[in-house]
Amino acid sequence: MVVSFSPFFQQTVPGVTLTETFEAFCDGAKISGPFWDHILARLVGLPFSKVEEEAGIVDTIVELCSLDSLRGLEANRTGYVDSRLNLRHESLFRKGEAGDWVNHMMPDMARRLDDIIAKKLGASGLTFK
Repeated sequence: MVVSFSPFFQQTVPGVTLTETFEAFCDGAKISGPFWDHILARLVGLPFSKVEEEAGIVDTIVELCSLDSLRGLEANRTGYVDSRLNLRHESLFRKGEAGDWVNHMMPDMARRLDDIIAKKLGASGLTFK
């Protein structure tokens, strides 16, 4: 998330570094507010039922929300997020490769982010696979 957010943030704040973006993300200083609050507000207390899981609802949602699917939508390939800042919709999508963070972040950054995730989301009941 941080690595993908960095190029977008650099378009709004020219010259900002990945380290500065990382610090801002960890401190919750994002354009839309703290990431963790949005995740918890939308997910906690809304688990999928066994019937929904067996019907493939979870897999369908995962596919519809995948970067490949979102990147392919016409609405995300044209136009602007904010024309005043010259932010095109296509700028919201990067490679979307799991594990690509190792090419951009230092191991201590990853440990710090893991600690923040454990602190912010640990008591939520969410599990990570």
